[in-house]
Amino acid sequence: MFKELATALNGSGAPAPAPARAPRKKRSVKEAAAVVREMTRVRLNNRLTQVQTAELIGISAPSLSKWEAQKTLPRRKWLPKIIEFNEAYGPTVVRPVEKEAATSERHVVARQDAVPLRFKGVKLGSYLLSDGDVLTLYRTDGGQVVWDTNGTVNYGMTEAFVDYWAGFSEYREVLAFAADSGLEVFEDID
Repeated sequence: MFKELATALNGSGAPAPAPARAPRKKRSVKEAAAVVREMTRVRLNNRLTQVQTAELIGISAPSLSKWEAQKTLPRRKWLPKIIEFNEAYGPTVVRPVEKEAATSERHVVARQDAVPLRFKGVKLGSYLLSDGDVLTLYRTDGGQVVWDTNGTVNYGMTEAFVDYWAGFSEYREVLAFAADSGLEVFEDID
């Protein structure tokens, strides 16, 4: 029946050509995982909860939680919405901490197997590392750097921060995040 209708509409007696479709861009698993990592980084930088982010994207919070925990990946139909969220709430919305605009506050950071660390300073931000850990970075009023990676807390001068991360695969992304957050990262030479 479809052929008869197509022939009638075409008028030439020959079957009508199939409608042209735009080729669908296939997204790889790696690309989907990268989009989700970026979404999580954007969410943390904007201090949004998973529930708030899910509402903005138009999905359920449990789905978003599974994506961030890398238990599942979003279906292809959700990737454009996630990319749209990343672009809308990405770097242009997040304001970097300015030295003169930052206000010092008292912070208490819980540590594994140790008493909490208490200091006065500025929270520079949080960053989702490629392995799924969250790095939170502070600068104390005394000029030290405090970094918390899922409860593992270290502190020291900038050089100690750089030395600590030197052996990790995330070295470059951590230093880029620190520099973007307002921490002066450099190497001293004589």
